[in-house]
Amino acid sequence: MGSRSRVSFVSNGGEAVTPLLKRDDRGFSGCVPDAFPGASPERSPARISLFPLTLPRQHGAWASLLAAFVLGTAVGGVPGPETALLLVAVLAAFAGRQSAVLALKLPLRDPRRVGLGWWAAVYAALVLAAGLSLAIAGSPRALAALGIVAGAILALTMVLDHRRMAFSAVAEAAGFTGLSLVAPAAECVAAGAFTGRSAAVGALLAAYLIGSMLHVRFLLRAPRAFDTLAGRLRAGGASLAFLFCVVGLADWAAASGYVPLLAPLAFLPALTKALRVVLIGHGARPVVVRAVGWREAVHLLLFVALVVAAYRLS
Repeated sequence: MGSRSRVSFVSNGGEAVTPLLKRDDRGFSGCVPDAFPGASPERSPARISLFPLTLPRQHGAWASLLAAFVLGTAVGGVPGPETALLLVAVLAAFAGRQSAVLALKLPLRDPRRVGLGWWAAVYAALVLAAGLSLAIAGSPRALAALGIVAGAILALTMVLDHRRMAFSAVAEAAGFTGLSLVAPAAECVAAGAFTGRSAAVGALLAAYLIGSMLHVRFLLRAPRAFDTLAGRLRAGGASLAFLFCVVGLADWAAASGYVPLLAPLAFLPALTKALRVVLIGHGARPVVVRAVGWREAVHLLLFVALVVAAYRLS
């Protein structure tokens, strides 16, 4: 989701190693270092913990994941022990994917490959244990179906990442769709059943996250378009059209009783933000990537708060 760069480091007897550095469109770096921080000839890389590398560094993905969990739990009702088990499974799957992706990227002779593969197996075992515990506790069967769909999307994103397509619009849309599935899962666990409300919460969040992704791609991929209104309309037309369609569909869903009447209002801050940037332009020149990321995180929290309020007031 953004620019890539390659930087060389020298460690371990002067041997050059190259880290893989990634930056997502929300302005948060997802560094995959091949050189261990603090490594020196006196300190072997084998002695340095691999655990930090198993935690994704894309803060935007973390924000989306946790926002989905909070949204589903808050709409579903009072959280119980099953909610904690679901959180364990979700976090383990998130870290397990990171471990597996890094292990596949490293050279075969890299000693960290085995260690990261071991961590991926540990996280997979945690997912399995939490899933079995949820089944024993009597969680809705639909939760297993959501897990299968999420696993398929996770596998798809890993394939796209392996083919160097991790920053394509398709890969990013698939990733955010997978993260949004946490919301209906948390809702049905908290409520005790999968209902139309569970599906609606997931659909609302997926639409918002994809719209946010398109807006950020516009900001970071077309900096020259900000010079003229015509350029901004050409570059940002897709994100604006998508948001208008989402608001229209949300209005229809509210009128049909699928979502609360106030739910479409949750998209208005994002729509206003996108309109302002396209019609007036972006204030910061050049665009500060990290600032864009934090701004999107704040808008995401606002969206979650508005959707929760819409359901509670209904």
